[in-house]
Amino acid sequence: MQHCESINLDEYRQSGEGGTAITYKHNSRNSLAKLYKSGFEADMAIEEFKVAQAVYDLGIPTPKPYRLVTDGERLGAEYEFISGKRSFARILSQETLVSFWDAFLPAYLGTSAPTALREYTRKILAYYAVRVPFMFNLVHHDKFPEEGCKSLIGLIP
Repeated sequence: MQHCESINLDEYRQSGEGGTAITYKHNSRNSLAKLYKSGFEADMAIEEFKVAQAVYDLGIPTPKPYRLVTDGERLGAEYEFISGKRSFARILSQETLVSFWDAFLPAYLGTSAPTALREYTRKILAYYAVRVPFMFNLVHHDKFPEEGCKSLIGLIP
C-alpha cells in the first residue's frame, strides 16, 4: 500500500458529505481532505488519487492532488481547494440530471410524443424503485430506510 500521511482533523472543518466520503476544508491552507467512510476499501482512495494525479499531470484543469492521508481510521486524499467548485454529483442532483433527462429521453426514443415519453418514464421509474435500495446498500453498507421504501412503492405502476 502507498504511504499515507496522518492528518489532525482539528485543523479542518467538515465541508461536505456524499455517499462514499466526507470532505474537510483545512482551516488555514487552501486544501481539502476527502476521507472515505468506514467500510470502504483503501484501494478506492488510492485508485481515485492515482487517477486524479494522472489527469492533473495531463494538464487537464482539475484540483491538484497533494497526498494520500488518514485520520487514523479512514483513508483518503488531500487536494487543492477550489473556491466555489461543486461536485459533479451535487450538480447532477440539484439541476443537471432533470435537464439532461428532458433532452436525452426524446433523443434516445426518437420521438417527443408526450404519450411515448410518459410510458417510458413510467417503466424506468419502476426499474428505479427496485434499483435504488440495491445501490443504497452498495454505497452505505446498510439497509435502505423503510420510509424510503414506502416512497419508492409509489413509483411502481
